[in-house]
Amino acid sequence: MQNKYTAFTLLEMLVVMGIMMILMGMTFTSFSGLQDTVKMNEYMLNMEQDIRSVQRASMLLERNTEENWLYGLGIDFSKLKEEDGGIYTTFKWCSHYGDYGDPSTRGKVPGYSEGDRTLDGAKLPIGNIEMGLCIDSNDTLKILPGYTSDLTPPKSVVEFNSAVRYVVFESVTGRAFFYDTGGNLLNYFFDEDGQLVIKDPDEVEELDFTITSLGAAAPRRLVIHHLSGRIEAIIVDSETQEVERVPVDGELVIPPEETITPVEPTE
Repeated sequence: MQNKYTAFTLLEMLVVMGIMMILMGMTFTSFSGLQDTVKMNEYMLNMEQDIRSVQRASMLLERNTEENWLYGLGIDFSKLKEEDGGIYTTFKWCSHYGDYGDPSTRGKVPGYSEGDRTLDGAKLPIGNIEMGLCIDSNDTLKILPGYTSDLTPPKSVVEFNSAVRYVVFESVTGRAFFYDTGGNLLNYFFDEDGQLVIKDPDEVEELDFTITSLGAAAPRRLVIHHLSGRIEAIIVDSETQEVERVPVDGELVIPPEETITPVEPTE
């Protein structure tokens, strides 16, 4: 009597192996997309926290007792694009005045003296931002320590939606002022009477950029509003271009016309 053996055919085994490979590929793609989204969320959250921390520090006027007066604390976003380094740098805008009191420390904008007919004094002294104290005899930018991060975004493309590349939070008031790639002050002009005034709201430029991941993460857009420094974190739908505004807890909204008396530097 001949025994009968049952087994899978070669064709059946190949079909099963093919199905398993497809499922594994789908799982790997989903996991990779999840990793990309988590990394993007972590990077954007860290950036938002840095921005709010720098604004708070400017209001508290954190400086060494040996340092000159600070016009404000700021962030350099000019190298945010990957080809430029993919980084942002926090800095101190150092004046050459020992303390508050000179007209340029009390003007409508940092560095501007009432009565001037140019904004030369209000120009941000961009260039090589170095470490050190604000003790120079001229206006300089110094690195603001304590806000560096090892986080980098996933492979992505950064697109600026305005001319703003630098933001400065004014000392004590925390008001946000914006500057272009050349360090020129934006959003202000002289009227017919020679008075420095703000542009119309629909003409005001704000820090506004979009980070589009080359992976599966949805594009992220970040906006900092003029004067108030309010942050908007936005998730952009790449297909419909609709936006979902993400609430940011603890946003700082400072009334633009609020007057705050400077305080003595802490020891």
